[in-house]
Amino acid sequence: GAWALTAEQALKMATGDGEDRVQAINEAVLDADDRTRAFIDALSNDAVKASDKAAFVMEGDQATDPVTGAKVKLPDDAEDVINNNFLRSALDAAKAALQLHSEDEATRAAAAAALMKDPDES
Repeated sequence: GAWALTAEQALKMATGDGEDRVQAINEAVLDADDRTRAFIDALSNDAVKASDKAAFVMEGDQATDPVTGAKVKLPDDAEDVINNNFLRSALDAAKAALQLHSEDEATRAAAAAALMKDPDES
């Protein structure tokens, strides 16, 4: 079965220094479930806020728990998650990798083409 997103993993992908966040994102991609995919999409779309204790996916002004999808109250100390270029490329690569495992053949082909066009520069 797919690896289920945990609150701890969501927080690791959203907070901390860039390298730790990228490592958490890369680990999550290896066996991602639908919630993990949705959270990576939300991170990529600047739709995540985080406090010291938890990450939240924002749908307009409504915060949701990335693990359960339940609507929750956003804590006062939650701040926007900022992605620099390093994190943006990691998120783009993560999304492409997730699409490579898609059930849909066209999605897989597009993901493979995207990865070939934008090779890892490290």
